[in-house]
Amino acid sequence: MYVARWWASPGEYKPWPEELIFFFEEAGTEIVPTLAEAKKTLATLGSGAFVGGGIRHWCGIFACHVLHYAGVDVSWTLHGGRMKGKSGYQIQYVPGDRNIRPGDVAVVPKAHHHFVVTAIDYDNNQLESVDGNTTGQYIRQRDKKIRYSWKDGPDYASRNIYGYYRVLV
Repeated sequence: MYVARWWASPGEYKPWPEELIFFFEEAGTEIVPTLAEAKKTLATLGSGAFVGGGIRHWCGIFACHVLHYAGVDVSWTLHGGRMKGKSGYQIQYVPGDRNIRPGDVAVVPKAHHHFVVTAIDYDNNQLESVDGNTTGQYIRQRDKKIRYSWKDGPDYASRNIYGYYRVLV
């Protein structure tokens, strides 16, 4: 998942307006931000993007961009917020975190956030990810627990991975 890590190098990266537009175009979304919307997004919003008079989160769109660069033809639907395969690629949604691996696009319930899994360490209950659409409009490399327990704080349930998308080859 070198493509994902490249975007987050050296730990975080704020895209240019043209790059944000490109993420939407490459993900094949139903609507794409204008240059004015992309500039306004990156200057004013903490996360999300102005698109067609509304605000849309671009974490899943960024994940599609990463997969596209890895040679996988996928798209993102804004209506329902999900990934779809194209050109014969099949995308499977798997509930929970069992057997998650690098290259999968995980989902956590908090804000229905999507991110690309770049490394897994089951022995230490950790994964590394690259996330688009984070606070301040950054793409960030992050380390996360795979599963949280009740001891990890009051909002632990909202941070557990509740599913992931996998490309079937």
